[in-house]
Amino acid sequence: MAVEITRDGKVTIVTMARPEALNAFNSAQLEELVTAFHNLRGDSATRAYCGSARGTF
Repeated sequence: MAVEITRDGKVTIVTMARPEALNAFNSAQLEELVTAFHNLRGDSATRAYCGSARGTF
């Protein structure tokens, strides 16, 4: 999975997880990201979203 969703209290963390490609977008990752935010849209427990990435920069 190229996008990981975790929670820390009322913060939902969306992590790009393709370190081997330096987290460059491809169509599959973009689709996963759009689906993740679509699924989170109605989440009343989340107060903030934080974007993150795996790997080195």
